[in-house]
Amino acid sequence: MSSTGLQKLYSFDDNDLSYNRAGNLSPKQQENRTQSQKSGVLPGIGCGIFFFLIAAILPVTFIPLIFTVGKDIGLAGIIGISFGALAWLLVWGGIGIYIIRKSVSRPNLSIKILKAEGYVNLVGVERRSGGKTHHTYTQDQLHIGGKEFDVDSELADFVMQGDHYAIYYQEDTEEIISLEQLSK
Repeated sequence: MSSTGLQKLYSFDDNDLSYNRAGNLSPKQQENRTQSQKSGVLPGIGCGIFFFLIAAILPVTFIPLIFTVGKDIGLAGIIGISFGALAWLLVWGGIGIYIIRKSVSRPNLSIKILKAEGYVNLVGVERRSGGKTHHTYTQDQLHIGGKEFDVDSELADFVMQGDHYAIYYQEDTEEIISLEQLSK
């Protein structure tokens, strides 16, 4: 089938494919991943600051309250409110720190690329979304070489059932990086 169609669908070229065969990302693929992560830095920082603001609400509200009604609630009440405010600050502030650190961390460019080889088996798998009001939908999957990959339905326009393919995928996320048809 059309290798150019597959290359467009998965955003790779022949040079990328040669690097993927060797178990590595090409320099272009590494740059794309770096750019992709950079685009998430500002939203990540903004989200982290939002969680810091949530963290600050309770302590800023209750510290003045302690001084105004401290005599009425006693020492145990003051300690309870103080620990509650501290726990609130640590939880929500910790979430903010985690989000900011994840958004500004460097991408892992030493990603290992693995290969699954075999005969293509495209199937539709019925799935249900969670929650009170769930719905059923069909997810296309590619089964090859003992592995299962969730794929876009467009893949069926380029790959035929039973064709012999090699799929190159990212080890940790099992995301398809590139693929090629092998001889029959």
